[in-house]
Amino acid sequence: SLRRLLEAAPAPIPIVYRSVPPAFAAAITRTIARDDLNPWWPEAYAEIERELRRAGVRPAGPRGGLYATELFTHEVGEITVFVPVAQPIEAAGRVGMKEIGAGEFAVAVHEGPLRDADRTYGPLGTHVAERAIGVEGPIREHYLATDDDTADETQLRTEICWPVFRVEPRS
Repeated sequence: SLRRLLEAAPAPIPIVYRSVPPAFAAAITRTIARDDLNPWWPEAYAEIERELRRAGVRPAGPRGGLYATELFTHEVGEITVFVPVAQPIEAAGRVGMKEIGAGEFAVAVHEGPLRDADRTYGPLGTHVAERAIGVEGPIREHYLATDDDTADETQLRTEICWPVFRVEPRS
C-alpha cells in the first residue's frame, strides 16, 4: 500500500458532507492494538449476528464501526463494531445495546478490500486537514458491500466518515 501511494499520485475521490442521525445498535466495544484487529473484528461481527438471529431481530442498516483517533495515531484505541437495529435486544456475552451518536461527516466511499483503505483515508484526511474542519470523535465506517455480499473484491464498498464541523449558510 505504501509503495502504491509513493509511486503514483492518488486519483481524486468524491467527498460529500452528511449529517448522520443517531441510531441504536447491537454492539461490541473493545480497546485493542491495531495489529490485533484480525481475527477479533470478524469474530465480533459474527457474535453480534448470532445474537440478532437468536433474538429474531433483523439489521436496520449496514454494519458499522467506530474507530478512536488513538488507534491511528498510537496503534491502540477503542473500537466499537455495530449493527443498527430497530428494536433492542437483551445484552448477551459481549454484545450490548449502544446509541451511535449523531454527527457531521466528510464522507468518501472506499471501493475494494479494506486492506487498501489507505487509498481513501489519505485523500479524505488531507481534505479535512486542508480545510481545518476536523473535530474530535471517532472515525466511522459503514460497510455497504462486504465479503458476505460478494466474492468479487472489486465490488466491496465502505463509507469512511470523518467527523467535521459544518457551518450552514444563512438564508
